Amino acid sequence: QAPHTKVQLQLTRDALDKWARAQNLVIIDGGQSERYACRVPEFVDEHHATAQCYARIFGRYWRDAALPGKVGAGLYPVAQDGR
Repeated sequence: QAPHTKVQLQLTRDALDKWARAQNLVIIDGGQSERYACRVPEFVDEHHATAQCYARIFGRYWRDAALPGKVGAGLYPVAQDGR
């Protein structure tokens, strides 16, 4: 995370997580694409991934969603700090 956007990004993530939990929805957070082993050539520009990266993101989500209790409402994946 860039230092100049870190606070605002966390506030946005917190708001999205709170809303998703209240609505009993899952929001897939693909912002840290390294969590899914996406590489630089798999991006059209610095923000937009190609189908290869999305396939890994959704593949991991559906694999985890099949496990009881692994995925709940809110942001997915859950951050290391539990949020």
